[in-house]
Amino acid sequence: MRGFLKQTFATLLGIFIFLGLSVGGLLFLIIATATKDTGPQVKDKSVLVFDLSQNITDSRPNSSAREVVTDALSGSETDTISLRSVLDTIDYATQDPKIIALYLHGSDGNSSSGFATLKEVRKAMTRFKAAWKKIYAYHVDWKERE
Repeated sequence: MRGFLKQTFATLLGIFIFLGLSVGGLLFLIIATATKDTGPQVKDKSVLVFDLSQNITDSRPNSSAREVVTDALSGSETDTISLRSVLDTIDYATQDPKIIALYLHGSDGNSSSGFATLKEVRKAMTRFKAAWKKIYAYHVDWKERE
């Protein structure tokens, strides 16, 4: 009888420890997901920077595993961004009162964005400017009114 009670209490103790650790782990996971980073915080009077050397594609590029490994080993990285994310970002900046301007940074990269894509970006920039926000552009090789 004594061995039976000993085994019963040991089993109950094991169950309580297991339940305590499970509930504690679950609470930890809930707290960890609730306090995750929400993204970048935009300060007052911020300027949105747009790098003109990035390739803008209609959709996200589908990279195979071979292309990813080749890019990683060669050290060359193709900067591509989807047209939808560019348009959404510019439209969000149009509505955000904390963003006061758009800065177009012309670097020496070769951009192979198509005419229709750039036309859509220009329309988004026109909407940005219609919201009484300024657009600045800079490139070493550009002249004053290009």
